Amino acid sequence: MARSREAKLSPRRVKSKLRAVQATELRCSGLTFPQIAQQLGYKSPQATYAAVKRTLDAAINQAAEEERKVDLLRLEKAIWSIWPKVIIGDIPAGSLLDRHLERRAKLLGLDAPTQVKVDLYAIVRRMAEAEGLDPEEAIREAETILQRAK
Repeated sequence: MARSREAKLSPRRVKSKLRAVQATELRCSGLTFPQIAQQLGYKSPQATYAAVKRTLDAAINQAAEEERKVDLLRLEKAIWSIWPKVIIGDIPAGSLLDRHLERRAKLLGLDAPTQVKVDLYAIVRRMAEAEGLDPEEAIREAETILQRAK
């Protein structure tokens, strides 16, 4: 029989997220991972580290996504302001438009090979951390496998 997935807002998950945020706040205030583990009841300093790292990574990813949205809005405004000159054949405006479109493609991840490589590293890192393995070593091994596949 298939196992049912726990809801994202289940009481256990919410409690776990809140404890991870608390652990992150304690780490930012200078406590060590063993101290935090003892204070909050984590199984080990390594489990504490993983919880803090996940919380910080999520915060950084969220902040980066917000910045991407702002940059994308700015680019869209710049593109539309250049467009009338491009239509009448202004060569410098066309070059500027091209640069803006390239930047927009990067922000949106439209350059697939680059995006896939970045995503692959993130996936390998998350999987290694979930399994309690060294993420850097897992990435090196994945790179070795990719080199052999070429």
